[in-house]
Amino acid sequence: MLTALRLLACRRAPRLPDIAPVGHVVGCLSPTLLTSLASGHAWAGRLPSSCRVRVPLGDLQCVVYSVYAPLQPSTLSSTSTGPADFDGRAFLNFGTSAQLGFLTSEPPQQPSVRDHAGIDCFPFFSPDRYVLLAASLNGGNVLAEFRPNSGRLARAANRTAVSVRDCLAAVATKPASASDPDPLISPTLLDERCGGGTQGGSVLGLRMSSCRSLGRLYRSVCLGLINNLLSLCPPAALRQAGIDRIILAGSALRRNAVLRRAAALRFDECQFQSIVLEDGGARQQPAVADGAAGLAAQFLDWVAAGRGES
Repeated sequence: MLTALRLLACRRAPRLPDIAPVGHVVGCLSPTLLTSLASGHAWAGRLPSSCRVRVPLGDLQCVVYSVYAPLQPSTLSSTSTGPADFDGRAFLNFGTSAQLGFLTSEPPQQPSVRDHAGIDCFPFFSPDRYVLLAASLNGGNVLAEFRPNSGRLARAANRTAVSVRDCLAAVATKPASASDPDPLISPTLLDERCGGGTQGGSVLGLRMSSCRSLGRLYRSVCLGLINNLLSLCPPAALRQAGIDRIILAGSALRRNAVLRRAAALRFDECQFQSIVLEDGGARQQPAVADGAAGLAAQFLDWVAAGRGES
């Protein structure tokens, strides 16, 4: 009897969370939770337990925020009115995985863009903003698999200590030959979500000269990753959405000159201008933490101006 009563009590309890808009205050930080989270961190003891907790979104939206906020912060405000003009900018975020997409203020019912299986729609921090995005599982993780093998092969061939960094630096400074093109490599080591199959990667146009050059193979892998993203989000769909510029972002693009050059080359062929965000001459790459901090600061500005929830 007691067990039956306990089961009935469990059934009465709500099992699904309440749906609330992004930025809505859902409570305050628990002192117990704060102590367990802050243990060992530099910010331990600096965050009061009275801090309000707001409804969040994920890493993707934080990266998108960090890309667009330095360029046009007013269009990201949840209090803005009217259609946003993002000036034809899309973004390529290349980290462990890779994403190509753009912000829009229009409802996501555009058949010209949405009929591509690789393009998905995600919510954004503002209720009248959407992220249209092609997300690939093949990004910096593929390059991470290739780089150590390149270094080991070079060391085995030369019988000397050759670092992976030195190998990539040599590749970045050596231009490709127009008379003897690089092979076409599709480095899809991981099956894409929208692929519906297990094709794996492929290599076309492999020649004797290609086999003798690690640089040519590595350039082809980088270009193949960019081509894979463009197969998920075709250039025609971007142009139809009014996109003419691509912002290059992400840790892999920041660290890898070969990948940056491959992205710029491919987008130039598709008649898109590539943009690398810079601030005072220093490269300023967007990141998840930057976006989260920037959004928190924006909420504080709204509260101070009396436009947000205190």
